Amino acid sequence: MYGATAGEPKTFWENLENAYYGFCDYLEDKGIGIYGWFVNPLENNGIPSLNAAIVIMLALLIGVTGVAMRGSTASLGVQDNKDTIANEPPELPVESPTADSDGGTGESQELPPLPPDSTPPAQSETPLLGADDGSQPPPLPPG
Repeated sequence: MYGATAGEPKTFWENLENAYYGFCDYLEDKGIGIYGWFVNPLENNGIPSLNAAIVIMLALLIGVTGVAMRGSTASLGVQDNKDTIANEPPELPVESPTADSDGGTGESQELPPLPPDSTPPAQSETPLLGADDGSQPPPLPPG
C-alpha cells in the first residue's frame, strides 16, 4: 500500500514530494518555466526529477563546502638538524620579559639589606613532633 488515504498520515517522502512540486508550481507561477526545462524532460526519460534535484543540491553543497575548506588548511612540519648530538638537549629560545619591577630592562636587582636593628623571628622552643633534630616526643600520660 504505497499511497496514504485521506485519514492516514503521509510518509516523509510523500511530504517531501508535495513540498517539491509545490515549489515547482510556485516557480512556474512566477514565470520561471521549471517544468519545461527541468521536470518534464527528466520525467519523460524515466528519471524522477525530485531525485535528480536532491543529487544536484548535494553536489552543490559538497562543492561549496570543498571550496570553502580549501583555504583553511593546516600543516605540520618536522625538521631534523643532523649536526646536533643525539643526547644534547635542544636549545630553547628565551623570551625577555616585557615589564618587570625594574622597568622592563631585564636586569636583576638585589634586595636591599635588612636594617641593623631588625632580628629574624625567634624559633619556638617547643620541639615539633617528628623534628629532625634527634629529639624524642614527650611521653604519653598513663591512662
